[in-house]
Amino acid sequence: MKMCFVTEVDTRLPPVIVSGPQNQTLPLGGVASLLCVIDGQPTPEVYWFKNDRVLPSVGRDPRLVLVDSGTLQISGNTDF
Repeated sequence: MKMCFVTEVDTRLPPVIVSGPQNQTLPLGGVASLLCVIDGQPTPEVYWFKNDRVLPSVGRDPRLVLVDSGTLQISGNTDF
């Protein structure tokens, strides 16, 4: 007797960083844009770190803006 089993195939895509941050030279007080283009299914979440810690101030610090794409913008970069 032959048996046939049907299993579900996982069609999700693993998370991939398509494009990451590059070195930048900015004028004092300029805006740094740290690019992060990601892909995967389900859509991965982006977390930014400083000194091995997640930046908890994104959304609370007016200098830090996390763009929907995952890019981090830092303004007034004089003391960050």
